[in-house]
Amino acid sequence: MMHVRRNEKLQGGYSRIRTRPRVSPRWPLIGAAVALLLAAAAVELRPGPSDEAEVIRVYDGDTIEALVSGRREKIRYIGIDTPEMSDTREPVLELAREARDANRRLVDGRVVQLERDVQTRDAYGRLLAYVWIGDTLVNEVLVREGLAAARTFPPNVRHQERLRAAEAEARAAGRWLWDGRLGDGPLRERGNEASREGSEARPGDGPGLDAFDANRHAGTVATVCGLVADGRYLGGDGLTFLNLERPYPDQPFTIVIPIGTRRRLGGRPETRLRGQRVCVAGLIELHRGTPQIMLHDPAQLER
Repeated sequence: MMHVRRNEKLQGGYSRIRTRPRVSPRWPLIGAAVALLLAAAAVELRPGPSDEAEVIRVYDGDTIEALVSGRREKIRYIGIDTPEMSDTREPVLELAREARDANRRLVDGRVVQLERDVQTRDAYGRLLAYVWIGDTLVNEVLVREGLAAARTFPPNVRHQERLRAAEAEARAAGRWLWDGRLGDGPLRERGNEASREGSEARPGDGPGLDAFDANRHAGTVATVCGLVADGRYLGGDGLTFLNLERPYPDQPFTIVIPIGTRRRLGGRPETRLRGQRVCVAGLIELHRGTPQIMLHDPAQLER
């Protein structure tokens, strides 16, 4: 638009100087070029390729499940990060619940538009998307309300500037994440970061494996299924172990449950789940040669 105004002003100046202005043959070409630039800018402001989806489940503040072209798909919001439901710090867990509940109010049971960026899926096989309801960008709403932080994950940066602006507004207003309760602490709990990233996996993510195949897939996110042969709890704030297919010490695979997750599971999982077939999703790690998945979120486990 600046070029258009400058050209009009320039042409007006010529008309005052010359009674019969001479029009350069280049002006039609320049005008056409400006029109093309404006058209390109307009396209850039519109959402990119999108799919219609019906939201059927909200996992947390930045992850949902929806029907896309008749298929169930897990969808991770692009450009934002919300506190984890598996975090053991009470202030962060409270924020995680608020973000999840806000996301539910916005999208649960509704038909939304999923706008894609450069990458289609993440390492867990989830669709990556900006989620729209009409002209409202849900990713942006969560950031502006202070329930999500703006996070840039190149090459998916289409809306990074508007998300950063929304975060700046939330920070200035001291909303939720920025109200001081976290102090200088991190949004995510410190610890085994790779393992905690696996807490975002859900049964069905990655390759489906039985307990005896898991050792060949160490370092990858997968879903491992098997019969709980035995389990034990170390007591106090100790870990809980669920051994699949064979009892300890001959188990081919172990589910490891920290005390925070144990409390959220309720009851005594080492007793209650014995003899049941379960599936667990997450990052497969080796501990003394035995593959295991750390259960940071009850949603990683399905029975």
